[in-house]
Amino acid sequence: MSLISWNCHGLGTPWAFQFLKEITLQKRPDFIFLCETISKKATVERFQRAVGFEGVLAVESQGRSGG
Repeated sequence: MSLISWNCHGLGTPWAFQFLKEITLQKRPDFIFLCETISKKATVERFQRAVGFEGVLAVESQGRSGG
């Protein structure tokens, strides 16, 4: 089993999204845990579709906190 865990601060930025997408497609982990993304659920779901993962659990941020 393989896992990527990343405190990625701002998954919505094009650089972060592309970097994480490339590393995910290269390493093919079984799970990805992203913390403090400060992203809306729709952004996380878009990433899920981009890398071909089946499920996602997203916790919305409260302003610039959490998520």
